[in-house]
Amino acid sequence: MDGIIDFNQLQHEHKEWSAHNFPGQTPEEIILKLGEETGELMGAYAHLTREYRGNKKRWAMEIEDAIGDITIVLAGICSALGINYQETVEKVWKDVKQRDWIEHSMNGITE
Repeated sequence: MDGIIDFNQLQHEHKEWSAHNFPGQTPEEIILKLGEETGELMGAYAHLTREYRGNKKRWAMEIEDAIGDITIVLAGICSALGINYQETVEKVWKDVKQRDWIEHSMNGITE
């Protein structure tokens, strides 16, 4: 995958890669992997903000890697559950970007 990739392409390529590397993997296993990757993101952020066990550059790279891994695992979850990743992200973003938490601090929409 070189250059710009959309979620449809990512999901398609990941599905083929995953079928080859992890045949029979269940949605539960993929969701547990998401938890693992989220934990790695949280751990790297904790190290970055507390400035211990390594330098900031290392932990910034770990954060970037975890974000990429999470994005890829989400593609796997979508495939396993028959969800179109691209359509889901577009639909949810369309709703989220309409919210104004400054103007409507209770729910982002009307209050």
